[in-house]
Amino acid sequence: MELGAFVYEVMSSAIDPKKSKYFSTKAQKVMTPEEKEEYDTLLKQEAEMLPGIENAIEDDNCVQFKESLSKMSKINRRLNELNPSVWIQSAMTMSVFQYSNFDGLPLDDIYEKCGGNYRVFSIFLDLKINFANLSAYIYELLGSEYDVSNLPKMLHPRMKLQFYANACVMTCRAIWDKLMGVIVLVELGSESYEHFIKSDSKKKYFREHIKDLDSNKFPKETLEEFIAVVTKLDNTFRTQEAHGSGGKIRNAAFSDGSLSNTVLIEIIGHYNYLHEYLDNFWHNVDFLDEKPNFISSVSNL
Repeated sequence: MELGAFVYEVMSSAIDPKKSKYFSTKAQKVMTPEEKEEYDTLLKQEAEMLPGIENAIEDDNCVQFKESLSKMSKINRRLNELNPSVWIQSAMTMSVFQYSNFDGLPLDDIYEKCGGNYRVFSIFLDLKINFANLSAYIYELLGSEYDVSNLPKMLHPRMKLQFYANACVMTCRAIWDKLMGVIVLVELGSESYEHFIKSDSKKKYFREHIKDLDSNKFPKETLEEFIAVVTKLDNTFRTQEAHGSGGKIRNAAFSDGSLSNTVLIEIIGHYNYLHEYLDNFWHNVDFLDEKPNFISSVSNL
């Protein structure tokens, strides 16, 4: 699978549980004794081909180089079929967006749109800071994959995996509440925003006001998708971690699995989905000038 396709597959796993199960099922595949023997034989063949490829490069023998490369590609495809976790783990790491490339929520422009109103500006500032924290947690979570793989029987790497998985889920869920609040502020104004932040369930308040929030910038279909993503995050991870005795995160972290071959891979999907939205739809905030309720909020809050 191409890396670009993998990125979007992982992102869509935040919405479609069937797709997230695909990765877990593939990565948990156990080779039969016959497959293990074939796998080891192919690895040996691949290693034996390397000197020939190096000689072809040194002799500038293009024909031999292409033939060897073609044979090695076939071997690699078969190796990936026999042991999918090899490419899933590396592709998963590469598929995570880089925070350094994040263009969403440009604070200088937002501050200008807020007309010096720090209270309104701080709502956006808080959202961006929390996303930066989430990005840092994600990198630590990915790092725990290698710790667990190299030290599968040690307790500390698994505690690290559990800690950062939990931190990612809680921070991601908090960001969704903050993002929903920003949308309420922009579309409905400061009075509705005050009602939103005081509500017992922000997700419920947002869902009940989707029709009022519907606009060209925030179409109803997108807002409903937000609710679906948040609900999946709640049902899979957040509710049992925040209000119960834990479950999926603990069980996955302290099992024989790792990040890439358990339900924990869905956390990467949630992060990528959120990053994609913020980066694509909040990199230019000129639309705020066309939102009368936001302009009024800058004066009132």
